[in-house]
Amino acid sequence: MSTHKAIVLFDYDEGARSLLAIWVAAPAVGAVAYVTNFGFATSSGGFGADNDLVFICMHWLAVLMALVLGLCFARGHLGHANTTFNMSYWGYGFPTTALSMCCTIYYTLKPGEFSQAVAYAALFTTSYIHVSLLLQTAALLIRGGVFQPGGKWGPLLGYLYGGAHPALAGGLLPRAVDGARAAAVAAAAAAGGAAALEAFRTTWAAVGLAARELLRQEAAALYPALAEAVGPEAASAVEAAAARAAGLQERLEGVSSKLAAAEQQLLLPSLSSPAAATTTTATPTPATPAADTHHHHVSVMLAAPKSQAHTAIPRAPGSSVSSASTATSTATATTTALPPPPALAAPSNGGTDADPLATATAAAANGGQQKQPQQQGKDGGAAATAAAELLAALCADVEAVAAAVADHVAEEGVHLAPLCRKYLPLKTSKHVVRQMWAATPAATWHTLLPLLVESLPGGTAGRSAMLRALLWALDTRPAVLGLMLARRLPPVQWRLLVGAVPQLLPRGAGVRVWQVYL
Repeated sequence: MSTHKAIVLFDYDEGARSLLAIWVAAPAVGAVAYVTNFGFATSSGGFGADNDLVFICMHWLAVLMALVLGLCFARGHLGHANTTFNMSYWGYGFPTTALSMCCTIYYTLKPGEFSQAVAYAALFTTSYIHVSLLLQTAALLIRGGVFQPGGKWGPLLGYLYGGAHPALAGGLLPRAVDGARAAAVAAAAAAGGAAALEAFRTTWAAVGLAARELLRQEAAALYPALAEAVGPEAASAVEAAAARAAGLQERLEGVSSKLAAAEQQLLLPSLSSPAAATTTTATPTPATPAADTHHHHVSVMLAAPKSQAHTAIPRAPGSSVSSASTATSTATATTTALPPPPALAAPSNGGTDADPLATATAAAANGGQQKQPQQQGKDGGAAATAAAELLAALCADVEAVAAAVADHVAEEGVHLAPLCRKYLPLKTSKHVVRQMWAATPAATWHTLLPLLVESLPGGTAGRSAMLRALLWALDTRPAVLGLMLARRLPPVQWRLLVGAVPQLLPRGAGVRVWQVYL
């Protein structure tokens, strides 16, 4: 059972990994105790003292378990080169010492080159582990790192307060503020405002997704668990956090609405430009429908005397091409049935005999055509000014919302994190993380998890710590999380994460085959 847990259900509690050394300690200590209490001469059967089956079986079982433990450690299942030293690693000392004693006794029982090599190997391994433990402990004593609180310990504290919150406050929110300022500056300078707004829209979509999902996870799992566990003296902090989260949800939606309005304002000048007006203007000639390859669009060719304008009319997915074509044919028939407008009288003899009414009408038409581009330019400038003002207001709102979210995260780190450490045991902490995982749809996790991991400051060490804390509660989903990350993370970050958290790769499949599959 313990072997299955170490290989299949990895224990992400770094302080408890040394407990797996009991594999080696149990048979080794049993063999030494058997020899000490009974000796070799009491062995039953005609095999002789040097062929005591009980001692031999326990000895080789201890050696086999030591090899399995070393293989797991070499594959990264019990630690990593970048893993921080923990005082609980002294748990490796006693089992290796018992193994060395058992191998030495076996060498005295059955002398030989092979038994001698096994005894020397066990002695060297034991000496190396003890020297490493002594040096690491001395370094911790010098740095004052002994008898200190463990920081973000546990799956809940490690995932939420050690991973998701720093990624939101330290990586995503500053990126959103910078994007909003760049869009406002570009709109005010009337240069690249649409491109800057599009870049900010993409950034805000990621920031809004992360903020909304984290707030929803806390409201669905964290606040109810704390409200049930804490006493009346600490319930006010939980209620204040829940109220702040509800207000932040509304403010995030308000920023999204203003962003949509700003996009419409920036699109108005392009739609009201003379080129767009010329494209959408058609003479009273019959329209000829033309088929389009896409099944959600109907293309109509508007014939003009000098050029042809192509207009794509989107239609609902439920409508059919035949109905749209019928509607187009009906509109065409209506257009052709209208009588042509009466022609204006042409002036004769240099305009002296021209009809005064016809001459005035023609002059008014020509003057209106000359004033139309000027009026369109004024409208476009007014729309651009309105868009710049709207983006300036949007930038101020984004800065205010980012500051509010950062304050909310800081307040939770100060008030709720100690409550989680004090009132939520390890079992409840795992349950809360599982509820958080269930509160977000699986399709959203495919975007949210790589976004949080990539935005988390601290490099590979911080990212791997967050993933270990998340997998601590979701110990049956390491390959699922690995698939989510491998599809969206940059290749360099993915390779570094796999080196630090090898459980992200599925067991039993070759690394080359798995990488090709991804």
